[in-house]
Amino acid sequence: MEPAALVRRRAVRPSARPLRSIYMQALVMLALLLGYYEFVRTYATGIDTIEQTNAVAPCLFVLIMSFTAYRCIRARETTIWSPVFLFPVQSAVFFGFGPLVEVFGNPVTIESLNRGAIDMRPDELLRSHVLSTLGVFFVMLGMWVHMLVFPNRWRPFASVERRSEPIARRAPFDPAYVALAFIILGGAFRHLVMMPAQWGMIDLTVAGVLTALGSMVDVGFGLLAILFARGRKSLLIVFVALWPAHVFLTVLSFAKSAIIIALLFPVIGFFAGNRNVKRLAVRLALVAIVFAVSQDWVHHGRAIVLERTQTINEADYGERLEILFDYAANRRAYEREGHARQGWWTRLNFSRAQAFAMTAYDTGRPGNSLSTAWMHFIPRAIWTEKPILYGPGLAFYETVTGNSSKSFLGLSIYGDLYWQFGWTGLVVGCFAIGLLFSMLTWRSLSIMETDDFMRVPLVLIAFEMAALSPNQFVVNGIVGPMPIYIAYSLGIALAYLIYASSSKRRGFLRSSRHPYAPDA
Repeated sequence: MEPAALVRRRAVRPSARPLRSIYMQALVMLALLLGYYEFVRTYATGIDTIEQTNAVAPCLFVLIMSFTAYRCIRARETTIWSPVFLFPVQSAVFFGFGPLVEVFGNPVTIESLNRGAIDMRPDELLRSHVLSTLGVFFVMLGMWVHMLVFPNRWRPFASVERRSEPIARRAPFDPAYVALAFIILGGAFRHLVMMPAQWGMIDLTVAGVLTALGSMVDVGFGLLAILFARGRKSLLIVFVALWPAHVFLTVLSFAKSAIIIALLFPVIGFFAGNRNVKRLAVRLALVAIVFAVSQDWVHHGRAIVLERTQTINEADYGERLEILFDYAANRRAYEREGHARQGWWTRLNFSRAQAFAMTAYDTGRPGNSLSTAWMHFIPRAIWTEKPILYGPGLAFYETVTGNSSKSFLGLSIYGDLYWQFGWTGLVVGCFAIGLLFSMLTWRSLSIMETDDFMRVPLVLIAFEMAALSPNQFVVNGIVGPMPIYIAYSLGIALAYLIYASSSKRRGFLRSSRHPYAPDA
């Protein structure tokens, strides 16, 4: 007879195989797609074949990534918080659907693209697709290898099987108080300190590593949504009273990513509480509509600020409110040109920037955007004369146009890795990013499946990295967020240790014990 504790331990250790199997099948399909690309590049005899491939292959890529994400969330619902789900979704949108504007955009859009600073032939577009697909393949390969080598970290955590247990018994603090603390402290820091400093309203330089703390307010609203969906109905009053004001102030930032995060975290929070996939689909569709609609007035606002101040930041709350009201009053006139030009679609497309970066490297003009990566890990409090680290998009814009200005031009991590190191750098770099995403994933899953709400800001950082980082340079998309992730992890671990020592009740912390250990 086996000990009862061992039998129970096995009972709460479901297999980690489903996610690994899903990713393996996605890798096989991506490998076949890469084979298709290589066949066309090698044997295509006419431009028509290449153009047909540019139309068909990205659609196949979208289907592969979308189906992978859907299967992940069906296999394990908590993956919705993590890179294992978000990365395929992000890839489908920006590296599958976005580049299709080059083929299916209306004549006004195509003419506008061809008048831009970057020319691109059909064969260069095909090469850009190969770059994106190969980069995505190796990121997912890195994640799959981590699943294979460390399967115990990918098994669902024991407390998932005990959702009926009151949350208060599984957390050292009332999660409602944690949520309110995040909202009040994070909101005050974001809207009274960080944003005014960035907009030139106050004479203060906020360390880049601290900017992630401004998103704690979004974490708070996500936690409120979870608690409300699990039965804390009284929290709806707090949510309704505070969330609209936060969204309105976020709108004034003219930043699509900030607006989407403000909308998306409560949506995912409600799903975490009720596990209703149909409601989730409806709410995500609404967020997608907001994203599409917001692009015109966000870019209008940024353009007006740039025109007035020669930067995209220096405008206070009053000026931004004036711009927003002016846009609302003249919306039809402002949107007419953008709709004809399909600006909402072109902003999802990185293929031209990638094609330019590849050509630049091949012609002996490589980039060096990672040269300042080490600076991100030295706090400004220690290095008082640390220079302000501007995004590499400034130098990339100058490389593309030959003009020195304050404009930024975006480039994906795939284009950035190739621009610096060629195909070898793409393969090695993307595989390393995949390993990083996998570590962020199992960490996020452990936090959400054990209701370790004090660590949820770590989930937000990983969430933003998976959703936004592939659209950025490696140094600001991947390297930049890591110091705050590491610092917050160490800070919370120390706080838990102090709390446990003072209260002499170490058993209350699920995260301090092995996740599969049986109850006493």
